[in-house]
Formats: sequence, structure tokens, C-alpha cells
Amino acid sequence: MKHTEFFAKFYMGRSSCGILGHKSKEKIPEYFMSAALPCEHYDVLPTSGSTYGKWFDGTRSPENTVWSTIAKYFDEDAFIDKVSEDLNDAVLRQIMRDFLITLREDETPDKRLFAFALAKQFLTIAKGCGEGDDVVKDLYKPDAYILSFPEYVEKTQNKYEKTETPFSDGEERMLEEVYVCNVLSSRLGTTRNRHTERFIADELRGAVDGWDFKSYVLGTMFYRYISENLTAYINKGEHEAGNAQFDYARMSDAEAEEAREGLVEEKGFFILPSELFCNVRARALTDENLNETLERVFRNIEESAQGSQSENSFAGLFDDFDVNSNKLGSTVAKRNERLVKLLDGVASMKLGSVQDHEIDAFGDAYEYLMTMYASNAGKSGGEFFTPADVSELLTRLGTAGKKKINKVYEM
Repeated sequence: MKHTEFFAKFYMGRSSCGILGHKSKEKIPEYFMSAALPCEHYDVLPTSGSTYGKWFDGTRSPENTVWSTIAKYFDEDAFIDKVSEDLNDAVLRQIMRDFLITLREDETPDKRLFAFALAKQFLTIAKGCGEGDDVVKDLYKPDAYILSFPEYVEKTQNKYEKTETPFSDGEERMLEEVYVCNVLSSRLGTTRNRHTERFIADELRGAVDGWDFKSYVLGTMFYRYISENLTAYINKGEHEAGNAQFDYARMSDAEAEEAREGLVEEKGFFILPSELFCNVRARALTDENLNETLERVFRNIEESAQGSQSENSFAGLFDDFDVNSNKLGSTVAKRNERLVKLLDGVASMKLGSVQDHEIDAFGDAYEYLMTMYASNAGKSGGEFFTPADVSELLTRLGTAGKKKINKVYEM
């Protein structure tokens, strides 16, 4: 899809508009370009309305510097928030049809999910300097429809008014309690992550077999996790000491080196600020040696644990993450292009704070990806992990009627 095609889908003539308050051809490109960038990077955008008009009709294209700036600093959250709020409900179905999305007559469009798909589409176009694959239709796939409880009751009360559950030692329980079990796996935040995970898989599919590619996706997720884990640990200590503006990610490597020994003793590993996931990803688009950068970073992480109690846990941790494999691409440039998409994809996953253990978003994403890759490879995800819902069910069964529990484990 070219940028001109993308913009045209929101032009409804002078009588209406796809984006509220933006009827003219000049305003549509200006709106999306501004939505994609943090305000501190607006200096790359033109100030003349006529330029945006030429971008709309294709008589002139945005310079590569504009696209590269958007690709590097794209603010996905801000884009989604703004677009989902400004989409015109009156013509929303028409816009979605133009993106080849078919809705049922009784189906209410999910504006936020659609905005998420538009964000990925616009970023794809930016990375292609004005043209990219069509991804909106594939990304707008709401998860299986979950009925509200009143709807659920209406459809099932004739068949089941009460039922017995294994959680209650044979007691009859009202249907509402059974419904809670049916939505057990509907965790906060997982819907958007799963669309992102599908996007990563779609963006990177190709020569790499899905089952083999899991090493790249899961390895990148773990790299992000330990980077954020270490950063949060250090920042918390500094903030509690009164240094409220401290951010380890912005610290110089030379200063950080002074704390290496203590951090390895406390955390079991060490990562230089310049080698944190967020900083490597920020430079990835312009790093012509990204494969070598990642190889060095992974080696440094593994070596940082040598001589510590965690040495065995980190030894060979990233061995399956072969940044020089021809499966990623026949040339260094093609391999790096895929690696950039991989880093961007994992960065866009909403995994919450690493200190929030109530909702294990990293674990949920890992489970989903393992299931997806295992299924595509003709394997069973259960060969490699126990699904969270099964673990919870077994725990409930094993602890039913007990007032005091020492521990629950799986063999």
C-alpha cells in the first residue's frame, strides 16, 4: 500500500470526513504525520499546506528523511490514542470496508483495534519510504466473541440453571460462578499483545521455519525482559535514595562499569546502558552492523555472569539466536532488516511493568507463541509447557477444601 492510497481512504469529500475536523486533502496527511511523531520531531514536517496536498495526490512524495524519522521515533501509543478518538463513527464502516475489513451487521467496530492496525500499517509504509505491504485486514481480527454475562445466561439458562463444579466439593453453584471459569483465560491486556504477536510472525515469516523462528522471538522477548528488569532494579534504588530523575538507560557505560561487580552479585548478570534492549532498538534502523551488535550484546550478557552463582543459567543462553543465519536473509542488509522488525515488534508488545507479578504478561506471551509455533509445526505446545489455565485448574482441584497449603507443584 502506498501512502497516497492510505490517505485517500480517509477523504470523504467536502460533505464529510474520515477523521473528525479534517475534511480537506491537505489536512489528512498532516494529521497522520503529526500523529505518528512526538512533537519534538515535528521539525522534519513541512509547514506549508500545499506540500501536504501534493503528498496526498502523489505529485510529490515525503523525503526519505521524513519517513526514516517516523520509522525511528514512531509513537505507537500516542498514534492509537489519537486516531481511535478522532475516527468518525458516521463513516467508520465505509473506511473499514476500504481496508477490506468485513463486519457483520450486528458487529460493533472495535475502534481501538482498528487504530492499532492502522498504526502498524502506517509504520510499515514509513519503513518502506512511502510503500509497504497491506497489513490492516490481517491485524483486525478480534478474538473469539465473548458474550456478556446477561447474554450468556439468556442463551444457556434453559439448558443449565445450576450445575456442579469440581471446585466446590460437589455443591451446586449458580451459573454466574461457572461463567467465571469460562473466562478464566481472558486476562487484562492479552488481546492487543496477541495481535502484535501475530503481526511479528506475519512480518518475519519467510525462509525461517516457524518452529525454528521461535528462538528469535522468544530470545528477543527475554532480552527485553532482563534489560527492563535490571533497569527497574537500579532505578528503584536510586529513586529511593532521593535521585528522582535518575534513569539507568541514560547513564554512560563508563559510569555504569563502576557498579558491575555489585550488580552481578545482586542480580546475577550485568548489561551496559548502551546494550540495553531499548537503546539497541533505538539505534537499530541506522545500525548497518546490527547483527554484529546483537551478537556482541548477547555474548557480553552471558560472559557477565561468569564466576557468579548464575553462571550455569546464562551459559549459552542465546546460542539458538543465530544473527548470521542465511535463514534470516541472504545478505547482511536483509538479515538486519528482519532483525529491526523483530526488535520493533517485541518493543510494541504491552507487557507492563516487570515488577507487576499479578499479571504475568511475559509468561502469557511466551505461552501463546509456543502454542502458535508448536501448532504450525505439527507439535503440541503441552510438550514444552503447561498452559496457565491447566495449572490454575489443577491447583484449584488439589487445594479444594483445604485451609492450609504448604506448596503446590507439578511432576
